[in-house]
Amino acid sequence: MKTQTEKILNILRVIAWIGYICWLIAFGMIIIMAFCLFLNIDSNLTKMTIQESTITLKLLREKYLLQFIAFVGLMILETFLVVKIWEVAKNALTNINLKKPFSYSTTSMIEKISYLIFGIWLIELVSTFYGRYILTLFNDITEKFSLSTEFSYLFMSGIIYLISQIFKRGVELQEENELTV
Repeated sequence: MKTQTEKILNILRVIAWIGYICWLIAFGMIIIMAFCLFLNIDSNLTKMTIQESTITLKLLREKYLLQFIAFVGLMILETFLVVKIWEVAKNALTNINLKKPFSYSTTSMIEKISYLIFGIWLIELVSTFYGRYILTLFNDITEKFSLSTEFSYLFMSGIIYLISQIFKRGVELQEENELTV
């Protein structure tokens, strides 16, 4: 008979696989969108705006190619990091052993997730300011400018890093317990 924890972990494994596949598809779509925009192919994928403004990526590509490449590069990098988070989460949930849950591999995966989220926070921060800079190029500044979402990534990264350190301490205690027996 499965315990409640085993049932929850199985559900989380399925969710992690779904999240991984969905973000992998999103990553592919962003790559295709960037490719279509770069080659000036008109598509429904290329109708993306910058910070809820009237400026589209197509217009940015036509007027400022280097800024377009940098902005799309940030989008690709951010999506890649999200894919990596889902991949690490999927691997962590697949490799976890409930009989011995505290292991160095689990600890390192949780710590890696915190670093990846920190990387997303940095990219979000740069993207926000870079998007603001792009809007100044077009003289289309809107007053809607908030950093609240960017700091939520920083907070989440800190919490997950804290959990990884607790797991690390759990590994140390588990090893001490095995040595004393």
